[in-house]
Amino acid sequence: MTGMIRIATSVVAGAMVATLISATAEAAGFEKAITWGGRSAGVAGIATPYVQGAEALYFNPAGLAADKTGHTLSFNLSPTSSAFKGPINNANTEVTSESKLLLPFSLIYGNTIDEEFGFGVGVFVSGGANASFPDLEFGTASGYKPEVKTDLSLVEVSAGVGYKVSDDLKLGLAWRAVMAQADFSFVQRTLLGAGHNGVTNAKLTGLKDTQYLALRAGAQYKLSEATELGLTFRSEVNFEAKGTAGGQVSSFLTPAGAANPPLTTNDATAHTTFPMAINLGFKTKCDETWNLFGEYGFAQYSRIGEIV
Repeated sequence: MTGMIRIATSVVAGAMVATLISATAEAAGFEKAITWGGRSAGVAGIATPYVQGAEALYFNPAGLAADKTGHTLSFNLSPTSSAFKGPINNANTEVTSESKLLLPFSLIYGNTIDEEFGFGVGVFVSGGANASFPDLEFGTASGYKPEVKTDLSLVEVSAGVGYKVSDDLKLGLAWRAVMAQADFSFVQRTLLGAGHNGVTNAKLTGLKDTQYLALRAGAQYKLSEATELGLTFRSEVNFEAKGTAGGQVSSFLTPAGAANPPLTTNDATAHTTFPMAINLGFKTKCDETWNLFGEYGFAQYSRIGEIV
């Protein structure tokens, strides 16, 4: 179970943000704490209570029924670079992964047709993970260096509608097709016989799966002239990604320069879950100068003990 609370305060002059102070508790799992979106990123990633137009397809489909009729188009890039550390090799030495630049994106079109109805269609990156340790030293005599790697991307194609029930209440619903692609490499110390130990470097490649029955639902409620509330629900998606498994085995006693036998290539299946999530947020206008934003996010990552 993962919970995240985000709070932001902003000083506003007209339509311009002059100063921003934010505090964010980082989430765990396949998702960034702040994904993309120029306005929402500026207020700690909070968008649920007020978002309108194209980006509402991702943050809260209720906002597809915007206050103004017309077309909107949203394109975003969210440059991300991260490095991971952990004890991996034979001596349990802490090793740092390569740092790689990633560019999660979104491209969404929205259209508010009249005062009550709007829709949106788009594609966006909703999650992923990337960590690579390419040259680990495991002390095998042959000098073989196994690879440890996680490379996972989750991309969604989505279409949704928003409906204005009353002046105070909007509801929205979006269909999601979620595509998972992954490559994994991992190591395991192996008893090869006759008391000889070695390293098995297993590699799962080309893992792919698409699930077509996922939903996102949302609501926006105007509590008063100053305060707006937002609620979203994202359904769980279970993957059964199919690819191939192979790799190599190296003994600690294999002579230097000797070939390391490959593992037999077989079909492989990896199971994991993109969990259910709920976001509840608010935006309130304190006075002519100050706005206050807050949001609580829950993602059920307790459902993922391991990728099987």
